[in-house]
Amino acid sequence: MTTKNLNFQWLNNVNELIKKHFTAPDYLIPSLKLFILTPGIVLSIDSIDYALPGGIVITMILIYGLLDYAAVVKHDASAKPSRTFYAFERLVDYPLVLALGYLVFDKVSFELIILKIVADGILIAIQLYRDERQKARISSGVNFATLFIVVLVALGSSSKFATPALAEGMLILSTLLSVILIGHTVGLLKKYLIADSLSFGNLLCGFIAIYMATKGRLDLSLMFIGLGAAFDGLDGAAARKFGSTKWGIYSDDIADGFTYGIAPGIIIMIHMQQFEAQINGLGLDGYIIGGLYAFFTIGRLIYFTLNKSNSDPEYFMGAPSVYGGILVLSSAYLFADHYALLGMMVGVACVLMVGFDSHYRHMGRLIGNRHSMRIISLIAVLMIIILGFFKQIDLAIAFIFIGCILYGFLPMAMNFKQVLAKESKPD
Repeated sequence: MTTKNLNFQWLNNVNELIKKHFTAPDYLIPSLKLFILTPGIVLSIDSIDYALPGGIVITMILIYGLLDYAAVVKHDASAKPSRTFYAFERLVDYPLVLALGYLVFDKVSFELIILKIVADGILIAIQLYRDERQKARISSGVNFATLFIVVLVALGSSSKFATPALAEGMLILSTLLSVILIGHTVGLLKKYLIADSLSFGNLLCGFIAIYMATKGRLDLSLMFIGLGAAFDGLDGAAARKFGSTKWGIYSDDIADGFTYGIAPGIIIMIHMQQFEAQINGLGLDGYIIGGLYAFFTIGRLIYFTLNKSNSDPEYFMGAPSVYGGILVLSSAYLFADHYALLGMMVGVACVLMVGFDSHYRHMGRLIGNRHSMRIISLIAVLMIIILGFFKQIDLAIAFIFIGCILYGFLPMAMNFKQVLAKESKPD
């Protein structure tokens, strides 16, 4: 889906300005990144304890990202670059990646960094060999987000958000995107397989969410469940645009069942077991509550799959499973020490998901069809990011929780409104 389809006219205008006025020589941007910003970032991090404030490093890495975006836009507007230039442009990022890997080797798995570099190297080599020189915006954005988080880890950020566990999770996702692009470039991943690959990304987010829970990071578990929802939305769009395999519907359902049903259930078990172990030894509460949540979610997904032919694509019958996962994990974070409240919210999520007489708007399609909803969603996401950046994780997750409560009980409120309207009419 292009930015034009989403009516992001302001972004189109920015892109047009870059294409029209950024007429610098091709080698300028990669040269600035390699010879100016890379040594500047590395030396600044190395000197951070006694010389430079961290804000200087953050500024340099943001400039690095802006230059990378300008290069992608400029690349789209120009003819296919030469092999030599394309190789130089793609490889200039890796001295910085390797240097950062060295600086954080005691915090972040160096093996994951090497795996990412190897996957990217294979992709670049194949693209050069097959004369398919293309730089994808989505993978570039994920790569920069990963690089930014690794820089924060290297700075020793005290933020509860930028952690080694998050950096490792982003490295895994970034490597997955490179592998998908390799498969597409060599012809193993046809367009009709893109949707299944995105479903696998959704599934992987569920596994990473569980891993984050084992580290005691429910906030990051919640974030990866949210990323899984993004993959879920993209695989549906890809299936509608490019088609899918005959197994596509099953891969999507399996990914949804695991990421929004099994994974949150396991995370609840892990969380409650960790807390119980500190109080009075291991108990059955976590297994029962987490198991019941997974059971209800899988049941809701089975019903949805069997009833697809009779459903309205703009509405869900019962709250969607992704809603249940987000509500349950945000509740687990906010009510970490209050089992009664956590159990109640798990029960609320289960009841709303199997309340098939209630109709919930499909938020992805609503946002895609209405410009006002896109603006509201963008503002909400920015608020959550800003709160997280300023270490207000509790407020950010409380904001998500309140949004879930409003969405969950809105159909009930509308039903009450309709009933009261009928009762108030004269006979």
